Parts: sequence; structure tokens; C-alpha cells
Amino acid sequence: MRFHFPRLSGRRRFERDMAEEMRLHLEHRVEDLVRSGTLRPEAYRLARIEFGAAESVKEECRSSSGFGWLDEISSDCRFTCRMLRKSPAFALVAIAVLGVGIGACTAMFSVVNSVLLRPLPYPEPDRIVRILTNNPPLRISNGPTSYSDFRDWSDSGIFASVGVYHTSRMIVSINGQSEPVIGATGTSGVFSALGVSPLRGRLFTSDDDRPSDAPVVVLTERFWRRRLGGNEPQIGSPLRIDGRALTVVGVVPAFLSFDGDPELWIAPSNGSYTAMRLYRFWHTVARLPAGGTRQQAQERLRQLCSRLASTYPDSNKDWGADLADLKDSLVGETRAQLLVLLGSVFLVLLVVCANVATLFLVRATAREREIAVRAAIGASRGRIARQLLTECAVIAAIGAVVGAMIAAGAIHVLRERGPQDLPRLEEISVDSRALALAASLALITGAFSGVAPAVYGARKNLHAGMQGSGRTATDSGRKSRLRAALVTAEVACSVVLLAGAGLLGKSFWAVMHEDLGFRPDHLLTLFLSMPASRYMDGEKYQTEKVRQYVENVVSSIKSLPGADRVAAGMYVPGGGGGWTIWQRLHIVGESGRDEGFVHGLNQAVTTDYFRTLGIPVRTGRLFTASDDEHSPKVAVVNRAFVVEKFGDGNPLGRRVIVEGEREPREIVGVVGNVKVEMPTGPAPPQLYLPQAQNPAPILAIFVRSRLKDPLLLSNAVQRRILDVDRDIPAYQFRTADQVLAGTLAGRRFLTGLMSGFAAVAVLLAVIGLYGVLAYTVAHRTREFGVRLALGARGAEVIALVLRQGLTMVIAGVAAGFLGAFALSRVLTTLLYNVSPHDTLVFSVVPLIISLAGVLSCWLPARRAANVDPAIALRWE
Repeated sequence: MRFHFPRLSGRRRFERDMAEEMRLHLEHRVEDLVRSGTLRPEAYRLARIEFGAAESVKEECRSSSGFGWLDEISSDCRFTCRMLRKSPAFALVAIAVLGVGIGACTAMFSVVNSVLLRPLPYPEPDRIVRILTNNPPLRISNGPTSYSDFRDWSDSGIFASVGVYHTSRMIVSINGQSEPVIGATGTSGVFSALGVSPLRGRLFTSDDDRPSDAPVVVLTERFWRRRLGGNEPQIGSPLRIDGRALTVVGVVPAFLSFDGDPELWIAPSNGSYTAMRLYRFWHTVARLPAGGTRQQAQERLRQLCSRLASTYPDSNKDWGADLADLKDSLVGETRAQLLVLLGSVFLVLLVVCANVATLFLVRATAREREIAVRAAIGASRGRIARQLLTECAVIAAIGAVVGAMIAAGAIHVLRERGPQDLPRLEEISVDSRALALAASLALITGAFSGVAPAVYGARKNLHAGMQGSGRTATDSGRKSRLRAALVTAEVACSVVLLAGAGLLGKSFWAVMHEDLGFRPDHLLTLFLSMPASRYMDGEKYQTEKVRQYVENVVSSIKSLPGADRVAAGMYVPGGGGGWTIWQRLHIVGESGRDEGFVHGLNQAVTTDYFRTLGIPVRTGRLFTASDDEHSPKVAVVNRAFVVEKFGDGNPLGRRVIVEGEREPREIVGVVGNVKVEMPTGPAPPQLYLPQAQNPAPILAIFVRSRLKDPLLLSNAVQRRILDVDRDIPAYQFRTADQVLAGTLAGRRFLTGLMSGFAAVAVLLAVIGLYGVLAYTVAHRTREFGVRLALGARGAEVIALVLRQGLTMVIAGVAAGFLGAFALSRVLTTLLYNVSPHDTLVFSVVPLIISLAGVLSCWLPARRAANVDPAIALRWE
């Protein structure tokens, strides 16, 4: 398809007609002169003299036709390209600086746009909510629910659809090979609430929501293509999962990537977890009815929770539920981090603009004579200003293209190596919005950077410009103040960013050195999950079979060379995942009566667990081999448990009943606190049980090794585990240090980017300060020569230049402090064990900026002091 542009085609026709008309007029005049007796060659000469310069006549015609502005822009662009070819160093520096600034802003905006602004890829996403439970007495908020409560919510009619799910590791066996994958157990309401359609086959129906001994399975597209080759016959075929043959009924796009990224979905199966309200581990997603509001649904849900608390006081007392927007719940505290980074990167852009404006201002000063000559031959002030603005616009446009490429590369690196807990990481891309932002930034930065040079160049005194030589002319006060203001603004922005980076860096240091309660060095972690089909009898696990498997695995790994200690628990502390069970732990008094409870974590561990992880013993004893199924039941508690229930009292010998058990356990020891989730969170009360007395089917295995890199044992450990049971492979091999690194990836990402932005801003500010002083020294060469010739000492000249530079630095630091205090308030929620007005940070930042300022001033000052008076005066 061909496109026609009427104005351009009309312009070409106009040019042809104008040239033809001028030719005809010229020919007619020549003929008139020939008829009057003039020879034809002489007639041509006289006719041309009468008509004047053809191009000036054409210019007048173009101006009257409305095409003059197009010619002027084209001429300005061609002239700009010639000037940039003559000054490639200036062009490359300006383009590089602008490209970095625009690229950083575009990349950061792409992240914010994809995570915060872009709607979720579901129909009517504003109607999708999550139902989060809360229990103030137990200090629970944003918690999961039970399957029975879900059924009551579903039957209430409050929501158009509601579903529950939970994720876990599942063992999938295909062609005799077993592989652990992340799977989700969910109901049909999850798919209908999200508005998802099947890619192949069908999704779950209400009939599939009834717990069954043979539930069906829905695959995600990723798993279907990766493991099954996307073959159509797989629909309706059996797939062996956790030792059971389940029927594949459909394929769905991998849409639930925000919660564990499951690769397959299984309908609920029979089990006590679907009948007991105490088992709260289901996550809920719902869709509001058309025309309904969240406030209306929230009020009806609150009333329903009150009725359930009255009907089931043993399980539902004090339990409520809140509705949260799905996207807001996915983003969480990441919103504050991204907005801080977006604001910081725009400060960097301001520094870039000020830096480039200084470059253009200095360049315009160096071109004084050229501008004066152009003004002398008739160029108007507006024409000169437009030419200078065009130069800025061309460089900004090229910088925008470079910035877009930098942003695309940065986003690629972020998706490959960024923090995996960043919401919607796979969706981040440089889309049309980001490209539009890059174009807008090019216009804004071009205008911002070019206004000052254009105004200054247009107001240039003609006589001074023709007379001055650039190097000896005295600098105008207005021009000096403008350059000083730009450098001061750069320093101020640098102070703000450096203070923010300092606060976040100190906070990250505090987190990194937080006492976790265990030793993460030289510690290998991995997980095992026993299939229910082989280790369950009805609704209960076969305790003896589980116990024997755990003992065999631990003893088999322990015999490996390099494995000093081996233990098993149920989760990896420090946010490493696993099976965490929160229960009411009832304290039995001496009279045998219940003296209240502690809401804490319950974990079954092997005898060498505390020594393997390096958890210190505070008092009493640890588990021994004699604490087996035939001996009295015992427990070990942590210090947080003791403080909450016993204060300064002695817990040894006291008895505790775990929720769901009948026989009390004797507390035989107290160990130190261990951070379970984030290192920044408090250590919760914990109760440890002997694995021999309370076998757990989901295991976290810990191997302490003398090797510098415990991951070198991974293959050997996997072989030993498969020797015990070839159908149960281990998964998620990581060192404890890697676990902590993953937990802190978000904070490291925030601190690293903020520090990078601050470093770029400080570097640009130092370069800008150096450039201004170097230009000033070069511009005042004659002045310094006169001073030195009249007896001034070199130290006095150095002091003069340093005073000029440090005045800008001090003014920038003072202005930056105000911005830094404002930023510190925004960072309050992101800091850990650091005051937003930390004395150390706000003392070191001005010292760093001042030191950088002195260093950038020193070279120009030394150059001024070394001026040879004779050479300086000879220039005139």
C-alpha cells in the first residue's frame, strides 16, 4: 500500500512551478532585449542582473507560500549534523550522557509500568480479589483459610465465583523417570474467578470440587509442551503423580505465575484437611458480582464470619476475613521500593540535563564569534536561538534511541538475573508506553538542555562577540551565575541520592549482620516429599514407614565423605521454604489444668538437628536416640516461647499439649531463637518434637560439610537418596547462604540500584564541576597572568579557584540536605534498624561530596597557578 502526503507532494509541485515560472520570465525578458538590438549573450547577462539572485527570490516565494519553516528546519538539521561531525568528542559525550539518563528512566519506568500500572491479564481484573483471614489475638493477618470456611463462603452468594488453592512439590513420573515439580491443588472457582479459558480439553467443574480418591489434573501449557511435547492424545490419558495415576482433562495457560508458578493443577482429593476447619493453608481468590462493590462484599463477608464464629467457636472464634485487590496483594511492599527507584532515576535525569546544559552553554560560549558573524550578516535572534535548540533536539533524539537500546538491554538482564520474588517479572518489557516515555524525555531534555544556551546565544552582544577571542574575554556575570546554578543543582541531586543510598546501604548491612540464630556457612539444604500413595493409609501417614525412611535417608547421607553432620527438619530457616505449621501449644499446669496457650510453630526434627544448624542450647538437654516412639513424649522450646509464656520462670519439666494431640509432652530443653522467614522479622515461639516420636512426610535435609562449596556434594547426596527410594528424588539443592541471598534479593536489588544511581549522579556532578572550572580557568588565562605578573602567589590563585568551586559545592550540599530529609521520610518503611535521619549517614555524605568537589577543583586550580604570565599576556 502506498501512502501520499499532500503537503509534501504539493511542495514538490510548487517548486517545479516556481522554477518554470522564473525560467519563463527570464526567457521573456531576454527576448525583449534581443528585439531591442541587444546580443543574446549580453541579453542573458542583463536579464539575470535585473532579476537578482534566484535563490533569494525563491526564499521570498517560499516564505509567502508557508513552506519556509520546513526549509529552515531542514537547513538547521543539516547544519547541526555538520557541526557535530566537526566536534565528534562533544557529540559523543552529550549523546552518551543523555542515553544513560534516558535509558535508566525508560528501564525503570518499564518495570513500574509492568508491575504496578499494567492491568492483570484477566477479564475485568478490577473485580478479582483475594480473601485474607485475620485473627488479632493470634497476631495473624493476611492469612490463609480452611476448606470448610471456603465452602461456606462459596455457598453464601457473596461472590460471583470463589476458589481456593495451595501449592506444593509433587513427584511426576513419566517413562520411568521421576521429577519433582511445583503443583497446585485447587478448585474450579479459581479458574472461573480469574476468567481463564482452557487451551485444550476442559477445566475443573463443580463435580471435581468434591474430594475424590482419583482427582483429575489440568496441565499448564509450559509443562504440557516441555514434558509431553504438546501432543493432543495426552488429553484424557493418565499421568502418574505422587504414585497415583490421575487423568489429564485439560491444558491451561501458565497464568498463576504469581504464586509459586505451578506447572499442573490437581482437583481436591479425600483427606481430613477438607473436613477440619482448623487446617488453614488454602489461599482464596474470588470474583465480585457484576455491579457489586468491594465495600458491599466486605460487609457481607464480615457478617458471615461472625456467624461462623458463633456456630463453630472451637475453630472460628476471633477469625475474620478481609478483601484485597489481587494486583495490590501481589505487589505488596514492592510498590514502595519501585516508586522510590523511579523517583531516584528521575533525579539522575535532572543531573544529566544539567550536565548537558552546561556542555551546551560552554559550547555556545566557545562559538561566540561564529554567532556574532551570523548575526552580523542578518540572522535574527530567533533564528540563532532556533538553530541552537535544533542542535540540542538532534542530540536528544539520538540519545533517546541510544537510551531505548540501553533500556531494552537492562530489562533483558533484569529478567534473567533480577530478584525472582519481583512480582510479574516475566511480564516486564519495553512496550509502547516506555518508548513513548523515551520520546517524551528526549523532547523534555532537549528543551531543558537547550533553552539556556539558546537564550544566552540569542542575547549575545555583537560587538563583544566580534572582538573577543574567547580565551581572553571577561566572562559575563549572568553567564557565570547560570553555569554555577546548573552545577549547584547537580550537586544537590547527588546529595539526595547519596543520602538515600547511604541509608539503604546501612540498613542492608544491618540485615546482613542480623543474628539468624543458626550458622548458614558450609550448610547444604534440600527437600524431600513422600508420595501419599505409598506412605499414607487412608487419611493418615504410616508413621513407622515414614520413620524408617527418614532414618535410612539420614544415615545414608551421613556415610558420605565430607558430610560432617546430617539432620532433617520441616523447613529451612531464613525464608528458605518448607512446611511450617502454626498451632496452639497449650501449657499444662501442675494441677493438670490448661494454663493458656502459645501460638507458635511446631516442627519435627532429628536428633542431630540443633548441632547441624549450630543452634545454641540455652538450658536443659537436646534430643537423643532414646527419645523414640517407646519413650515418654518430650519437646524442646526456643527462647521466644519461654519469654512469652513463662517470662523469667523455668520451663524445664513443664508439660505442653500440641493442638490435635491428647498426650502432653515434657519440655526438656530450651534453645536459641531462629529467624524463620525474613531476617528482619521477629523469631516466633517454636516447639521442636523428635522426628522418631512424630514422623513428618515432608522433609528439609541439612548437610554440614567441611567443603568450601557444599553444593559439590549435591550429586552424591542425590544418589544416596535414590538408593533409599528411587521414586523420591530430592529437589531444590541450595546452600544456606544462597537461601539468605534469595530472601534478601529484593533489598539487594533496591540498595544496588540506588547506589548505582547515586554513583552516576556524583560522577556527573564532579565532571560538571570540573568542566566549569576548567573552562573558567581557560577563559581567565589573561587575568591570572596579570595577577601573577603583579606579584600574586600561586597559592593565592589556587585559593581563588577553589573558593569559586567550593562555593557551588556548599550551596549544592545545603540544598541537597533539604531534599535528603524529605527522601528519608519516604524511605522509613524500607529501613531496618536505621533511623531515617541517621547521624553517620548525614555526616559522611557531605564529606564525600566535599572531598569529590575538592578533587575536581584541584586540577583547574593548579593549572591556573602554573600560568606563565609572559605567554598569557602575549596572547593579546
